[in-house]
Amino acid sequence: MLEERELSARIAADMIGIEFEVMVQHPELLGLFVLLHELGHAKYYLSEFENKAPGKSRLVAFEEYERASNLAKCALTFVLPIDDNEPRGITPFDLDKLEDEGNLDAFFQRNRKYFRDYGVNNKRELVRRVVEDYYKLPQEKAANEYSANFIRLHWKELEFDRKTGIESPSDVQFLI
Repeated sequence: MLEERELSARIAADMIGIEFEVMVQHPELLGLFVLLHELGHAKYYLSEFENKAPGKSRLVAFEEYERASNLAKCALTFVLPIDDNEPRGITPFDLDKLEDEGNLDAFFQRNRKYFRDYGVNNKRELVRRVVEDYYKLPQEKAANEYSANFIRLHWKELEFDRKTGIESPSDVQFLI
């Protein structure tokens, strides 16, 4: 996963307050970050939707959450059709899928003029912009912050001080 999503791993390392090289040497940190990120989505859902919906069923609250998530994705910078579907905000997962299918080069070339209008001149820059854009979504930002805060708060209990030789992560302000 580290190789496939290096930029995401770098962002996670920054948010925790460690050097990227520490993440590379201790991939269990990235695995924990990803697991906690998913739990952060659940926490976000509960705090922002279910707990603020007294009298509504869980299904209605979840539908509202899904609508809000989809609406937030409309604010992504790059809105294009993927696989001949309706235009929508491009996510890192779309780029991963295009890459896995061997179609990312063709997609980039087909939309090169569109990307240039946004100052994107190569695939690497496209990936960087899409990932940064995606992590600004409220639900992604909340999940990342939950994960980073949990790791920082429980650094010693998780024995990362012993494993990494780092007493505690540095205090950082979230870049995203």
